[in-house]
Amino acid sequence: MQQKTHRDPEAGERGEAPNAALPGAETVQAPTNRESPSSTVWLMEAICEPVNLRQALKRVKANKGAAGVDGMA
Repeated sequence: MQQKTHRDPEAGERGEAPNAALPGAETVQAPTNRESPSSTVWLMEAICEPVNLRQALKRVKANKGAAGVDGMA
């Protein structure tokens, strides 16, 4: 592979990359879509249903508190 000998006038004297703050450069921020509390409330309510809690406790007792497939205890 042959080295490029043509110098970019915007590259600066020391061969550095062009400055991102030069005119024409634009900073773009990705949109942040945060979950609304109401979208997660139903999940906690479902988790805390007595039937689900009993099933979870039964599984914990059956595996003697060992970590599950996700490695969490």
